Parts: sequence; structure tokens; C-alpha cells
Amino acid sequence: MEEALELFDKAANCYKVSQQWEKAVECYLKCVECEKEEGNCAGYYAEAAKCMKKINTNKFLELSEKAINAYCMG
Repeated sequence: MEEALELFDKAANCYKVSQQWEKAVECYLKCVECEKEEGNCAGYYAEAAKCMKKINTNKFLELSEKAINAYCMG
């Protein structure tokens, strides 16, 4: 799972650089799935939220709330 996490994180960063926000969000949410058991998913929710802010403010707020909740629980 750790290798998948690294690859999704790298892909997300590449998509961010090329301003492909939706694909970046998808990859960050895959990172969340990889980290759920470890409980370290708040940062990935936050990164997904930053990208989502560029394309959909309602979903940005939803992801931001998930990041906040994950930070509070973690």
C-alpha cells in the first residue's frame, strides 16, 4: 500500500503542475484510501481541497470539512 501511496502522491503533484485539477483531486483521494487505516489522511484531504477550489467551491468546502475532521481525529 505504501508504494501505491507514493505513486498516487507523485501523480497528483504532476497533475497539479499541469493544472489538471480534477485528476489531481482523484489521485489525492486515492492517497486518502491508502492512508485510511493509518489515520494520516488529513493532509491529502487538504491537498485535494486546494485543487478542488480551482473548479468547484461546493466540493472544496466538503473536502475542507473532511480535512478538518481528519485533523481533529488524528
